[in-house]
Amino acid sequence: MTARDVLVDGLLIAGVVVAALSCIGMLKMRTSLQRLHYLGPLAMVAPPLVGLAVALARNTYQGAGYKAVFIAVLVALFAPILSHETARMTEARRDAR
Repeated sequence: MTARDVLVDGLLIAGVVVAALSCIGMLKMRTSLQRLHYLGPLAMVAPPLVGLAVALARNTYQGAGYKAVFIAVLVALFAPILSHETARMTEARRDAR
């Protein structure tokens, strides 16, 4: 097992731990806006960790590594926008009642 393998495994484990903790925290919250806050780490931290792990593991075909990093960056960029709009619509729906 090389240092690269250890790094890839560590990044994957960190991504899975972040996702699991976010899901557990989300299940414990009562309101939809509280739950939405726990999706932040899931959308902002886990994809770059997993994308970087895939990019490091895919040394034979560089295109897959670039695609993984590109997708992780897209998710990290657009997740806050999606969360913000979801919160706005939740508040608008609550105010309409």
